Amino acid sequence: MYVTKCSLLNRILSITLMTLLALTCFPALPAVSYATSSSSVRIGHAVYGESGSLKGNKAGDRRGREVFVENWTYSVLGMSRYHWKYVLRCKDHDVARALAADMKAICANDNIGYDQRKSDNTTLYNEAKANGWNISGISNKCETTCSNAISVCLNAEGIKISKSWHTSRMRRDLVNTGMFECYKSDKYVKSPSKLVPGDILLKPGHHAAMVVESDNPFTYKLTYLNHEGKTAHARIEENKDVLINPNNSSEISYIKMDSDKNLAGEVPSLRNYKFIGWKKTGSRTFIACYKAEHQALKIRSKKVRI
Repeated sequence: MYVTKCSLLNRILSITLMTLLALTCFPALPAVSYATSSSSVRIGHAVYGESGSLKGNKAGDRRGREVFVENWTYSVLGMSRYHWKYVLRCKDHDVARALAADMKAICANDNIGYDQRKSDNTTLYNEAKANGWNISGISNKCETTCSNAISVCLNAEGIKISKSWHTSRMRRDLVNTGMFECYKSDKYVKSPSKLVPGDILLKPGHHAAMVVESDNPFTYKLTYLNHEGKTAHARIEENKDVLINPNNSSEISYIKMDSDKNLAGEVPSLRNYKFIGWKKTGSRTFIACYKAEHQALKIRSKKVRI
């Protein structure tokens, strides 16, 4: 009986130790082993120090895995850093591309490491600012966190964000700038199919990363008046054509993106668009040809007489 009880106790202790060990090591397991992953979209982020610790690390990226680029990943496990909740997208495509380039520069510079310690986690910001926001040129070893690395990217592009930032504040602060849209549907947070460079992936209170590479096209969100004078919406891919009718008429003009045909006629005023010319497509129908100068958040034209 004594042997049996000892054996049972040993088994219980063994199982308990194995469970504790598994829970301890689980966060360090490769995300791809328990999540969906994609090589078509790449993200950059600051993750942990040289020994896997969050604080008390030596300055700089000691093993090339403190601040790095990897395949986009989504984990179904709630405790994972890859269990994204939101995607924050910059409305200005040029700024979005610049943000992605800044994050790639952070990940490529081995003088930049990871540390959550308060005295260390803003040293990247200090170095970047002192270096005129030339991140690639930073030669002094410094530290950052996932959120503070993104703060450096934003400040480098003129978007003022605290140098000591936290993921719990990111969604609110970014939306309040007026330059970001927030997405939380599954097609953005659980799939890479709509992600573009500069997108910020967020799990509040836990982790944040930025898309640095993607084959997905940027899109323009259009709001215009249809032929009945009612508000309509369209989303088009960059450098693609779309026909819409911004005028309160069923027979006057349409807008065609990226056309090079130039004919005489009046020019409806459309925000963020450059007028190229008119094209006659029928006895009483004309196409107004425009090219987007920047992203078009709203298109609203007055009725024009041709």
